[in-house]
Amino acid sequence: NLLDSDEEWIVEGYMRVGTDGAEPNQAHPQLRSSGCGCYFSPGHSHNTQFTLDGKAQGSGRAEVRAVCRVVAWAWLPTELLVDNYAAVQGFKRIRAGRTLKGMSNLDLWTRIKAGVVAKGLDFFRILKVTSHGKNPNQDPKITAWNDGADLLAVAGARSRAIPPALVCATKARYDIARVYHNMI
Repeated sequence: NLLDSDEEWIVEGYMRVGTDGAEPNQAHPQLRSSGCGCYFSPGHSHNTQFTLDGKAQGSGRAEVRAVCRVVAWAWLPTELLVDNYAAVQGFKRIRAGRTLKGMSNLDLWTRIKAGVVAKGLDFFRILKVTSHGKNPNQDPKITAWNDGADLLAVAGARSRAIPPALVCATKARYDIARVYHNMI
């Protein structure tokens, strides 16, 4: 049974890999600690979770960083299963040979483009998937791969999480500042 193995999921000659990004504190930029997840199959040795390095944090950047990791690691022709519209459009832009100028996360897109060009444009495909099982018509296996990537991304974000007491204190200061600001 493939769902219980370390084997890749191959469709039309392409290995399917789920990618995702997570950001638990999106409403509070000063508390952001994003995570990334790459899901190859249940129990696969390449399944990975990691934190998003650097000052720029957010789920969108984490989504792109996860794609960047898979592009770097891909040893077979790969179809990326991605639930982030901007990441899908950015990848399609690269495959179409369009400029990267003006794109958010340009540093990551430049790395992705270098990997795609080095391995060949036909080495990669991308599929926009629906997240969190919101589409009952989506192949259940695609949903499972997306959910696997999501769990890894959340774990990556939590691996460098800000202590809960500090989160509460920061949110309280933010709320007090908002009250004072509204009084002005």
